[in-house]
Amino acid sequence: MYRIRSMQTFRWGGILLLGVFVPMVAAAAPAITPDSGPIGIAVTITGEGFGKFVSAKQNVVLFGKAPSLVEQWDDSRIVVRVPRKAATGPVVVKSGKKTKTVGTFTVEVPTVKEVSPKEAAPGATVQIIGRNFGPSMGMKDPLMPFGVSEVQFHGVAAEVVQWRDTRIEVKVPSNATTGPLVVRVASMDPLPDGSCCAPVQYSTTAPVTFTVVAPITLEPTEGPLGSPVVISGIGFGQRKPGCGAHQRDSGPDPPVDQYPDPRDVSAQWYVGPGDVEARERISGRGRVSFDAPQSHWI
Repeated sequence: MYRIRSMQTFRWGGILLLGVFVPMVAAAAPAITPDSGPIGIAVTITGEGFGKFVSAKQNVVLFGKAPSLVEQWDDSRIVVRVPRKAATGPVVVKSGKKTKTVGTFTVEVPTVKEVSPKEAAPGATVQIIGRNFGPSMGMKDPLMPFGVSEVQFHGVAAEVVQWRDTRIEVKVPSNATTGPLVVRVASMDPLPDGSCCAPVQYSTTAPVTFTVVAPITLEPTEGPLGSPVVISGIGFGQRKPGCGAHQRDSGPDPPVDQYPDPRDVSAQWYVGPGDVEARERISGRGRVSFDAPQSHWI
């Protein structure tokens, strides 16, 4: 039979009870992951004692003074979205009458560093390099009222090929025109009663000028010597005297509607004023193939 001889509290947080040392486990310190980023991203808060989720009014997470949309709430784990009006500073968890500061969060602004290429035809793929775009563009679902981030070419939304926090790939819209290119990172905010979801708002990058060019096509792209070739596009202007086929061999320039001799030579056919050209190559005997010419600005 054991007798309690002493009960002594030690400096390192243990109690000697019935001759057995029982360590006292310290409560886990709260943590925020990630602790910085743009609006709309998911943030996980870990710790202890958050309590059970009762309602959107009773269970609130504040970024500064802005309430966030709660996606998950457990006693030791909360997942929320960074609200549009979030401010850099403390993050506070409210559960009923209890209030706990769980850390700080830095609100980042989406920024475009580079666009490549800076001019392209509709349908071309464009890469946007920067930071704080968010890990994904969001979920496009008409049944889910969540915000979806986007890239706009002069106000026209582009098809997204790939979306990462530091890199986006999109296709130039068919109806895009030359003008500002911007990345718009969408918010995911609660309604005043805490439920989902408030109308989407955006954090927008500074505009970058993008030039949309019109593709020029050749029809047909190959055929026997003497075949007519139709070059389609815009901005050719009126034909100027002296605009003809220029080949490497010496001699006068032939008219535009004639080809060089069927030899293995390269030639250029100028169909308009200076900045627009079509290229042709003689390949083999009696056959000619064409490369699509440079595009022209819209």
